[in-house]
Amino acid sequence: MRLIKTLAAGALSSLSLACFAGPTLDFEGVGNGKQVLNFYAGQGITFDKNAVAFVSAKEVGAFGGLFTNTPSPSTAITVLTGPDDDNFSFLINITGGFQTSLGLSFGTQRGAFGDVTLYSQADGKGNAIGFEELFQAEDAQANCKDQVLGDLICVWTLADIDFSGTAYSVRVSSSAAGLMFIDNMRFGTAEPGNNVSEPASLALALAAAGAVAMSRRRKPAANTA
Repeated sequence: MRLIKTLAAGALSSLSLACFAGPTLDFEGVGNGKQVLNFYAGQGITFDKNAVAFVSAKEVGAFGGLFTNTPSPSTAITVLTGPDDDNFSFLINITGGFQTSLGLSFGTQRGAFGDVTLYSQADGKGNAIGFEELFQAEDAQANCKDQVLGDLICVWTLADIDFSGTAYSVRVSSSAAGLMFIDNMRFGTAEPGNNVSEPASLALALAAAGAVAMSRRRKPAANTA
């Protein structure tokens, strides 16, 4: 009985974590040179006008993003602003918020850097409840030069930003437009690619819960004689 309870507790705990896993955005399908905007609105996540997606220039030529070897197929996003806008950042709003951590992969051109700030309210308002600087060693992309396209980003760094409370918005800032690219943004506790609970885990949790219920029904009545 004790073993059954232990299995049930572990399985249900794993199920709980899986059910509250946040989505991972890989930006595939947004389009080359297209603003992200409401592309993920169906998941409650929206971007402002400065978040722009690019497909790797290795695939689409000089009008693509100067990167390759992305963690997910071939698209990443960057900060891109107008000629009179020196606010090198974009804002993300998350309906309902998310908790625990924000994960992302990033790559920077030589000398470029950025940061991420998480806020307790939408539109970058409220308290800053999480912060992480995004930078790579100056020679991180030293072996990424292409004979035709020039300097590329081919080395990506995984950042995992833990925080307390609930974040309703995220601001991503860069030292300059188009010099830092981001891929695989994960909002919540799951590792990238593990956003849906596995059928086996679900079956285990339900079976364990059923076993506990059955054992309770079969428990003999106390002898009152």
